Amino acid sequence: MKYHQSEQIKNCDRLTVLSKLEDKYKYNDMEFPASFDDIKMFEENNQVGVIVYVLDENNNIIKEYPGHKEYLLNERIYLLRVEEDGTDKSETCRGEAETKSHFIYIKHIQKLLNKNTHKSGVNKLMCPYCDKMIDCCDYDQHIRECYNKSNNRRSLNKTTGKGFFYEV
Repeated sequence: MKYHQSEQIKNCDRLTVLSKLEDKYKYNDMEFPASFDDIKMFEENNQVGVIVYVLDENNNIIKEYPGHKEYLLNERIYLLRVEEDGTDKSETCRGEAETKSHFIYIKHIQKLLNKNTHKSGVNKLMCPYCDKMIDCCDYDQHIRECYNKSNNRRSLNKTTGKGFFYEV
């Protein structure tokens, strides 16, 4: 998570640069590998929104965990959850079925989702609520409006029981 806290300029992803940074996040009472409960705790401790994506059976990228909606107004961290192949989905010590998986930090969410590959995508940011690309100059206003609209719209995907979708 240190790269997320860096200035994100040229060569700031090098370990020599990252080792000099002080980690501002609190990891109190978290267990690793992290579960979604641990991610919720991390969001509350640091007041940041964590959005988790996953690949489905057809290798489509879907939003698995939408993040704490109020903390998304502050700072956002994007993660991709990757499951190990051939893992056993047996009961764990936490009493729930889990697969072995890990999280990968997403440096540029727009690039992962292929949202800004066209000339029209320049100077646009992706809204964490509606996933639309918004002009930089309108972004702050849009995100506040989208936050107010999203209070009752977000719900669990009823067809798969996984991921989230937005009702229109």
